[in-house]
Amino acid sequence: MYQLFPRLSIQWKLPLLVTAVMLLIIAALLGLAYREVERVSAATVSERLQTLSTQIETSLRSSSAASEHGARRLASLPEAHQYFRSPSSAAAGVLFAAIARIDGDDSTAAAVALLDVDGRPLAISGRMHASIASLPLPVLASRLAASPDSAAVGPLQVVGGKTVFPVIAVVTEGGREIGRLVRWRVVVPRPSARAQIGALFGGGSALLLGTPGGAWTDQVEVVPQPELPMVATTAAIRYTTAAGRGHLAAVAYDSISGWFSVLEVPDSVVEAPARNFATRIGMIGLALSLLATVLVWWFGYRISIPIHRLTAVADAMGAGRERVRAAVTGDDEVGRLALTFNRMADRMEAGAAARQASERQWRLLFTHNPVPMWVFEPTSLRFLAVNDAAVKQYGYSRAEFRQLTLRDIRPPEHVGILLETVADGLRENHTVRQFRHRRKDGTFFDVELTGNNVEFNGTPARFVIAQDITVRQALESQLRQSQKMEAVGRLAGGVAHDFNNLLAVIIAYTELVRFDTPDDDPHAADLDEVKAAGERASALTRQLLTFSRRDVVLPAVVDPNGAVAAVDKLLRRLIGEDIHVVAELAPEPGAIHVDPGQFEQVLINLAVNARDAMPTGGTLTIRTEQVTVDEASRELHGLPEAGRFVVISVNDTGVGMTPDVRSHIFEPFFTTKEVGKGTGLGLATVYAIVTQAGGSVSVYSELGTGSTFRLYFPVVAAPDAVAAITSGQHPVVGGHETILLVEDDAAVRAAAVNVLQRLGYTVLGAEGADDAAAIVARHAGVIDLVISDVVMPGTDGPTLLHHLRNERPGIKTLLMSGYTGDAITRRGVMESGVPFLQKPFTVGRLGRMVREVLDG
Repeated sequence: MYQLFPRLSIQWKLPLLVTAVMLLIIAALLGLAYREVERVSAATVSERLQTLSTQIETSLRSSSAASEHGARRLASLPEAHQYFRSPSSAAAGVLFAAIARIDGDDSTAAAVALLDVDGRPLAISGRMHASIASLPLPVLASRLAASPDSAAVGPLQVVGGKTVFPVIAVVTEGGREIGRLVRWRVVVPRPSARAQIGALFGGGSALLLGTPGGAWTDQVEVVPQPELPMVATTAAIRYTTAAGRGHLAAVAYDSISGWFSVLEVPDSVVEAPARNFATRIGMIGLALSLLATVLVWWFGYRISIPIHRLTAVADAMGAGRERVRAAVTGDDEVGRLALTFNRMADRMEAGAAARQASERQWRLLFTHNPVPMWVFEPTSLRFLAVNDAAVKQYGYSRAEFRQLTLRDIRPPEHVGILLETVADGLRENHTVRQFRHRRKDGTFFDVELTGNNVEFNGTPARFVIAQDITVRQALESQLRQSQKMEAVGRLAGGVAHDFNNLLAVIIAYTELVRFDTPDDDPHAADLDEVKAAGERASALTRQLLTFSRRDVVLPAVVDPNGAVAAVDKLLRRLIGEDIHVVAELAPEPGAIHVDPGQFEQVLINLAVNARDAMPTGGTLTIRTEQVTVDEASRELHGLPEAGRFVVISVNDTGVGMTPDVRSHIFEPFFTTKEVGKGTGLGLATVYAIVTQAGGSVSVYSELGTGSTFRLYFPVVAAPDAVAAITSGQHPVVGGHETILLVEDDAAVRAAAVNVLQRLGYTVLGAEGADDAAAIVARHAGVIDLVISDVVMPGTDGPTLLHHLRNERPGIKTLLMSGYTGDAITRRGVMESGVPFLQKPFTVGRLGRMVREVLDG
């Protein structure tokens, strides 16, 4: 006791020591006595249980024998023999009437069933016959087979809220079995049964009757089967239920009926005498201990009061709570100790004043710093102090922070990393790490933590500065995305020219061969596939250039209703017959300013995306409307400014998207499809086209509810002529004019010359600007049209056309190129007003463009 409480006053040590010793002795004696009383109590209860269980077994056997006797008596009735010799409804009625006379007003009689020798039911009667008629009887037949005589008692069963049991007897004639009679009896509840058992053994005790797997009753109501082995006992056994409740029980078995009786007493009843004994003895021991404590305390108080006063003064000076000095006089040990205490008090007050000034300055810097800070205990990870910025950032009050640990502001899966980081910090002292933290409202954000080891209130701790880096990471992500887009754009722009030239040759020659191939030719379908593959490759290149913003954009004022109607047939052909297309077009949605070809691509990409989301069919709805977006909701929709917008909604009834997938769908090359089934450019292209046109895209989708894409385009004033989007095949009209074709790529030049000649034109082919100038100088006739590539060695296309128009005023011109973006715009192609044809081109597009320029 002296070593455990070295600072405790002697005034209290002595009485506490005496009290502790006495309590230990009393507890030891009390424990021994408790176990002995408990043992005697358990032995007494066990003996009484087994004795009563044996008596119950005798009573059950007697009752079962009486039940079998009663059943055999009914089976021996002449009416029973008469019925089974010649079964009929009338004979059954006579037999049941005879049984009713015998039973009289017996409340236990439930029903009587008549069975043939194979156990099949023939007739049943009695007040519970309707409920009992549906019970299976094979168990009775097996019970009868196991019985040594001609009758047997069956297991308890619950029917219509009552507990019943069957007694079966064999009807014989001339030593031969002619039928069987089953008598069903009700176990009449005894409301006083529980009280009687409780009076014998104590509250919670019970006598349970039943059969394994069948019904059980405590003679008042149906109860669950006891959770102990169904084996007759010669001495009471102890068992514990699944709920953890201990019991002492005796089990008896009636071999006649096959019933078990379980007499059980809760451990609380068995242990009650021991507890009562321990309580009484404990109270006496506690009273004696308190009396001894008071006596010893008084004795200690008388001899320790001078030392206690000096200790109190020393405690006050040591704590620095107030200016106190020892008032003990004299030159003895106590007096000299008082002088030492006084000098120590002077030094402590000076040191305390310096510490308080330092702490005030530290708390000012800590509490009001705009960056979240805290101090935590490294072992328990408990917060010791937090500043105002941490309270504001995380949403917890200071009181709530003191109840938390670092685990509570981290995702559960990061706790392991947290412990490793704390351990590293204790070794390295200064650490800088990035982690994810959680606010009180459940939202997550990224932080950069700077930690140092400090001493806080005299104990080792860690001081942490937490800087929110969410904005910084978002800017870094945007920078990486823009760098990736720039790299992809440079790559796409670099290969587009050569790739488009190759595709132009492939598509042109494929179409020429297809024109000469009848539709019933086996190779016709192959040629169509080659052409379709070339067009898909061309579309893929356009998508790459679109989202990298290197495609040639020719915006025009477009009527959205006309655009949707124009591609309607194409969409239906793309998505298949199992998807129903619905167009809900507003009467006057307004006009928009967008490249018509790109707008068609937007609708096609969204339709294909919807088709893939509805593998088993569904409904695709395209809706147009005009809305006004105010300043409050502009930012919500991601629009650059408020105003009137045409909203084009594309809704499908497909599988929908998870929030994680929805957050990435506009990223280039992101796709949820299998490898080879998608490029991940479709929705990225949609986003690029819409935002390039000054609009935005919103997505609403949940798993199982489909998806809705809402495209916002600024409303523009519609001129007299609005650009239309055409879709489908149109006849190619040729002519007889003379055309000068300038193309440095020999394969493209040959293909274009071949196509134009097949359309009836006279074509002069030139491999560059110098060759073209020489041909014009030699050609004495009229040259109606000059078609020139834009980018060529030496003089480029726009410069060549400028020279030719000076030499031959009125000559019509057409530019074409496989280059895109900067390669076209920096040469002034879009501003020159010269019609432009993008490679690769189909025969139809080249023919129509030539015809339009010549006729214009």
